[in-house]
Amino acid sequence: MDGTAVVDVATVGDVQDAVRTARAAGVRLRVVGTRSVERFGRQPLQADRWDLVSTKRLTWMEVAARDFTVRVGAGVRLAELDEALARLGLVWPVRRVEAPGTVGGLIASGRGTTIAAQDGPARRWVLGAKLVDGTGEALTVGGATVKNSVGYGVTHALWGSQGQLGAIVGLTLRVRGRRPEDEGLGAVLERKELDCAAALVRCEDLAPGTAGQAVDGMAGAVRAVASSDGLRAVGVYAERGVAKADAAALRARGIAVWVEPMEEGERDGEGERGEGRGVRGMKSGMEKGGEERGEACVVAGEVVGQSSSVEVARGALDPGGVFV
Repeated sequence: MDGTAVVDVATVGDVQDAVRTARAAGVRLRVVGTRSVERFGRQPLQADRWDLVSTKRLTWMEVAARDFTVRVGAGVRLAELDEALARLGLVWPVRRVEAPGTVGGLIASGRGTTIAAQDGPARRWVLGAKLVDGTGEALTVGGATVKNSVGYGVTHALWGSQGQLGAIVGLTLRVRGRRPEDEGLGAVLERKELDCAAALVRCEDLAPGTAGQAVDGMAGAVRAVASSDGLRAVGVYAERGVAKADAAALRARGIAVWVEPMEEGERDGEGERGEGRGVRGMKSGMEKGGEERGEACVVAGEVVGQSSSVEVARGALDPGGVFV
């Protein structure tokens, strides 16, 4: 999957300029990082004019150890963040089973879980973010403290949003003290395995103790691994037909599962997951007061939808963009 051009950006201003230029030219932008699982994202329509914006040079990192927070650029690699925090006895307890790419990619793709179930939902370790919307405006959501949410939980909605709220350029993350069991990034599907795969079988937000069952059910996989917290499993397949057969068998056992990439006509996310649906799951991340009143969600001064149905970001950004 290649765009007609790749624009490397090093600052938030660069991202804004790229979006505004593309919008003026009528070109759609797909935001990417290391592109480790790009093949499994939504394919752009052939009629689309689209280019790529790479965030891999957005690599700033500022650790506030006393506050247990860290500010990072979206292009910081997960391994680099883990190494920097380890020197201070800290950890951001979020991992990705697929070849670890950028922190921004992990969040916007929703492909991550915490190290241990006791760490809770992975999205709760994201406190704030800086975005560039489809018109080139820079937005700031959330903050730098754990209890800072008033109104709609837009920060939590970024998890798995895939560009529907804007291009993630910076993040404020919550960290905790490091434990012996936090060492390493856990079981990981290597980039070469992903590049050769015809399909992935994914199980998300599993019930505790069922990840091992999911892996056992991926009998036809070239390789299958479970996340360290036991709530996520992914299998790599050389043949799509075998992947679909294993997925059907897992569904018959009551395990939510889907095959990527999805073919035309397939229902998105058969075996619906909760946390990773980003904008589709925004209603669950909102304060009940606004939800019950049916208030609109306002982003950058523009109403983008009601609490029960949030529309994709308008402008130059591809709403099915791949953040990896």
